[in-house]
Amino acid sequence: MLRTLLYLLLAILAITVLRSVIGIVMKAASHWLSGASSPAVRDDPGHSVPTAGVLRKDPVCGTFVSEAISVKLKTPAGTLHFCSEACRDKYVETTTSP
Repeated sequence: MLRTLLYLLLAILAITVLRSVIGIVMKAASHWLSGASSPAVRDDPGHSVPTAGVLRKDPVCGTFVSEAISVKLKTPAGTLHFCSEACRDKYVETTTSP
């Protein structure tokens, strides 16, 4: 009984170590295969995407988009936020056409 318990504990330890080693190897392989650039390029603040902030609904397609990266259109009623210039242009076309 004690031997079975010892084998079980050793198996759990071996599986844990094996999963850690496989995780490290896979992370290194994915980094190598993706040809990841240097950290200075990835951390460039000019190319970062905001992960927080207020989301606004695009009135054309219904997509929610962050205020920080949305395409804005000022109207007398207020500012509208669009996911793309194409949605903004479609909105302008539909509101100005007779």
